[in-house]
Amino acid sequence: MRLNLYLLFFYSFGQLGFSQAYQINDLTSLYDQFMFEKTNMNDIDSRYMQIEGTPYLYDEFIKGEVILNDTVQLKDIPLRYDIYRDRIQFISKKNLILEVNPSTVLSAKIDEHKFIISNYLDDSEEKRGVLELLVDGKVRLYRKYQVAFMKATKVIGYKDPAPDRFERKDDIFLIAIGPGYPEVIIGKKEFFEKLKTIKPDIEQYAKRHKLKARYGKGMVKLVEVCNE
Repeated sequence: MRLNLYLLFFYSFGQLGFSQAYQINDLTSLYDQFMFEKTNMNDIDSRYMQIEGTPYLYDEFIKGEVILNDTVQLKDIPLRYDIYRDRIQFISKKNLILEVNPSTVLSAKIDEHKFIISNYLDDSEEKRGVLELLVDGKVRLYRKYQVAFMKATKVIGYKDPAPDRFERKDDIFLIAIGPGYPEVIIGKKEFFEKLKTIKPDIEQYAKRHKLKARYGKGMVKLVEVCNE
């Protein structure tokens, strides 16, 4: 299921910001500026069609925006996020899928989701991948989606057989403070420990306002309070 398609960028760009950008709406206008391989989108999708479930955040491409080097804005470009392979994909007007090389520093907006490709820390191990930016500011909150590929299983006792399938797993949440890398947080204790470096009474604030340290309005609100 490896996709043989990479769009290689030779410059990097910062987090989502579309001011002072030259706008284009089709990747074919970049053919002379970048090197990439291409294939037909039907060939790519057919590899996943044999597997139950979906590896994507959205199955269909959704028009979104990407900023390149704070100068070139890709506007109204059909985008899709392959969670399983952790790749952002484009589709051109010529029906070509382009997959961003993971070494690229990317900022993209798909529907209401803002994504970056960034280094991050997972139990002190440095990794790199696609992160969704949930809260921006001095304290930043990110989410990392997860999809696992589960191989087909045979009948075992009373358990029915299952086909090859993709299964969504629990999302991972990360905190970044200042210029530091986002760090994976495990549980509310670690969450509050991070926030207390900015607002020492944040745990008491959460209790007074009945906010829980889990994703939703609670976690988002607590990070926003630290940015006030």
